[in-house]
Amino acid sequence: MVWPVRSHARLNLATEGDPNAILVQLLIGFGNLIGRSAHIVNDGSKHFMNEFCVLTGRSGRGRKGTSWARAVDALKAADADWAKRRIESGLSSGEGLIEPVKDKEGPESETVDKRLLIIEPEFAGVLSAAGRQGNILSPMIRNAWDTGWLQALTKSPTCATDAHVSIIGHITNEELREKLTRTEQANGFANRFIWISVRRKRKISRQNRQEPDMASLYERFAAAAHFARSVGRLELAPETEPLWDEFYHQLPDETPGISGSLTGRAEGHVSRLSCIYALLDRSAVVRPEHLTAAIALWQFSERCVFHIFGQQTGTPVGDTILSQLKANPEGLTKNELHNLFNKHKTKEEMESILRSLAYRNLIQSSRVSTMGRPREVWVLANRDGQAPPELGRTLREMIPQYTDRQAEELWQACRLRAPDCTPQEIAHFVALQMPTIRTGKIHFPHRLSALGSALWFGRGRAERVQEPDEGIGARSNARGPGSRDRPLLRPSAHLPRAAHSRSAQRG
Repeated sequence: MVWPVRSHARLNLATEGDPNAILVQLLIGFGNLIGRSAHIVNDGSKHFMNEFCVLTGRSGRGRKGTSWARAVDALKAADADWAKRRIESGLSSGEGLIEPVKDKEGPESETVDKRLLIIEPEFAGVLSAAGRQGNILSPMIRNAWDTGWLQALTKSPTCATDAHVSIIGHITNEELREKLTRTEQANGFANRFIWISVRRKRKISRQNRQEPDMASLYERFAAAAHFARSVGRLELAPETEPLWDEFYHQLPDETPGISGSLTGRAEGHVSRLSCIYALLDRSAVVRPEHLTAAIALWQFSERCVFHIFGQQTGTPVGDTILSQLKANPEGLTKNELHNLFNKHKTKEEMESILRSLAYRNLIQSSRVSTMGRPREVWVLANRDGQAPPELGRTLREMIPQYTDRQAEELWQACRLRAPDCTPQEIAHFVALQMPTIRTGKIHFPHRLSALGSALWFGRGRAERVQEPDEGIGARSNARGPGSRDRPLLRPSAHLPRAAHSRSAQRG
């Protein structure tokens, strides 16, 4: 393992800052202070070492600022002059981004420092500014990541060539979901950033009086920066090429939803990160351990994006459908989904939206047996461990006070005892309890899952169950064979008599 990965843990010994936050800010700061010399070429495009990242976490609890304070100490040790003059904040316009790195004419042109590290503790302000009409901040940020060529054609035109700009932002998850517009998701602004979720790693009530000695670490960091400034083009080592080929060919052509939009530039980020790791190791070639470390960091970023945004589609209609299906695990019919929008969507529009979500494997259709024609309902596609939608509907038909959550508990309790049990068997089990429920001996039928189902499914299930021919929706009041051996739940002794009688009436 390369030394930067080991060393960032030492920086974390006496801090509440997240080690992942310290690491990524250290890498981005290093990539900026070494300047615009070291690069790698991918398909004709030069990738320099300037990178963008945003740390997301709870305000006051994510310790985003704490992690930056730890990282900047190492950066100052490597280049104190750069840390003093080339770290700025307050990004609000494209012209403001160009100004610190703009070209100058005459003798001053050779003295312009093109390095610029922008640290934005309130990145929500940057997103708000980028979304304002007429503001050119978003295209300037994209150009800064791509080519470093920035230009604003205003009354006083300004231009910056070979600008070496890096950006570190801090934001909460709630602000990110609210402020990141659909335009910035789709136009490539968001996928030029590495997104990292952070949290306070530990609680430290007071500062340790015996801080670890970082002198040797800072010396190695400064030596790596001195080496990196003398490097031009980096290459993959021969033994690294198979690893890169494997990573590259495993990248999906398209990942749907917001998460796919934010992670759509994997090869560019991994290329830059692997080169930064190599330069920190004072190597002009990218070895397998450098690429492995870069891939691990990128995959962690992908998991953070999926954690933040989940299955959000990026459109209000799609997100509304997903949220309602999540709240109704048994599923919703097309008519019920149409009513969510007060029928302001045409039938063709709803069909198109549902097909799009189904194509992305976010939802799926399911047919539910009824007393008449089967009914088509739409449910979330990822239903690992969830109760089948037809089970919830059937239980509510028999026992109105059943909720989706209680159906879930019953499903899990039965499958814990008999993993291969079917919804028909569970419905049959509940149907066999109906006489006892109706006579008031079981006053909270949704608690069947705690005891009765586990015992019932644990003893000779295959010999007792007789599946009704009518399907899962069929009701049965018969006790069935083997009823003497079947345990029944009794009313809780501590419940008042009034509660028993009300429950019996509801049953």
